[in-house]
Amino acid sequence: MTLIRKIKQSIKKGSKENFKNQLNQFLEKGNGINQYFQNGKTLLIMATESGHLGIVNILLQQNADVNLLNTKTGQSPIIIAIKLKKMQIIELFLSKNPNLEIIDKHSNTALTLSIENKLIDVIPKLMKKNININCHLKTGDTPLSMAIKKGLFKIVKLFLQKVNPKEKINGYSYLSIAVEYNQPEIVEHFLSLDLNPNQPNDDGTFPLLIGCLAQSYESIAALLQSGADANQIEKENGWFPLFVSVMKSNNKITKLLIEHDADIQKKTSDGSTLLHLAVKNGKLKLIQLLINGGINVNIQNSDGITPLFLAVLNNRTEIVKFLLANQANANIRTKDKLLPIDLPTNPTIKELLSDKINNQNLENNFNNQSNIFDQNDQENVNITQTMKIKNDDQKNNQIDTKKQLRLLVINNKQLTTDLKKLKRIEMGLELLIQQQNTQINILSKNLKNK
Repeated sequence: MTLIRKIKQSIKKGSKENFKNQLNQFLEKGNGINQYFQNGKTLLIMATESGHLGIVNILLQQNADVNLLNTKTGQSPIIIAIKLKKMQIIELFLSKNPNLEIIDKHSNTALTLSIENKLIDVIPKLMKKNININCHLKTGDTPLSMAIKKGLFKIVKLFLQKVNPKEKINGYSYLSIAVEYNQPEIVEHFLSLDLNPNQPNDDGTFPLLIGCLAQSYESIAALLQSGADANQIEKENGWFPLFVSVMKSNNKITKLLIEHDADIQKKTSDGSTLLHLAVKNGKLKLIQLLINGGINVNIQNSDGITPLFLAVLNNRTEIVKFLLANQANANIRTKDKLLPIDLPTNPTIKELLSDKINNQNLENNFNNQSNIFDQNDQENVNITQTMKIKNDDQKNNQIDTKKQLRLLVINNKQLTTDLKKLKRIEMGLELLIQQQNTQINILSKNLKNK
């Protein structure tokens, strides 16, 4: 076995006496203590990687250079020791005044690796060596932003002795970063430094909105306690905290915002409303929370659609029941003059809606839809609706069933022909056909019974 191989084995095993003897032989042959080997490492680098303090100490006594790098990784001995969390070896290297500004091939420094590994006892010692804590890393981070993300409160306070808390990193305030990573203790500390909790970032977002996006409940509570505006709006998209909390279906944060006077009637710039969003996502508990908070159950979006209409459109039976039980108006039309009952849906929802709509509503709905076709296509779709909707007993006594059936068949054929011409309003015609087919079935049954 060659001497070099024996030395490597002694380093790996931590055999101090064998290593000392082998090192003497190595040096007596004219080799240098800082010689590089084929693996791109010096003896000190290999000893540091092994984590054996005794062997590292022997090499330092022989004046091994603490700043020579692993040629493959660019790492210095102290970076390696920090990466491996070898505290005694780190202390030993610090006593030799190493270069702490070395950046390895992965953009790590002694300081950033100490933060990454949460070595809170090492960082103050690095700072005593006048290490640069205002540097911007290739990752976009600074030492302070890294410490915030890791929740190192003690280190954050230490860094803030040399860093302006009002500074921004990549357009974001340090306060926003603390909120995003839900570090309430750090958030409270920043707020104690008289920072404006409503100060927007360069992209128009602000701490409270970021907290809602990240669902950082504790940090949101700290912001609101310090006077953050629960109704602040992000200008580009028109988003506001309560909208985001509902979008995220977070009942706890939504309740907290409402308790701090968030406006539940507010709409986004595109006309979206909180209740519509909750209905669309099918979140019944969130809907209950909003209604209990006083939101208008019949609020309409920019298309005139009510939450009830949207619930029917998405076939959400339980939500339809709840909305109707809480004064939802089934007679409100959209801008296209449609009612919730016009939508194809399941029989249970149809029955629920039918109970809320009188005969005149149905007749008007039929006529209004016919008018829409005339206006949009400038064609006359002459559909005569002569039948009055009554219960089965009334139909038997007051309606000439055979005539009505013939009329409905004719109308149905007319609608089928018109459907080919009116492609742009296909949905409306399908709704009419569906209504008439239903009436045909009812009247057909009556004929059979007779």
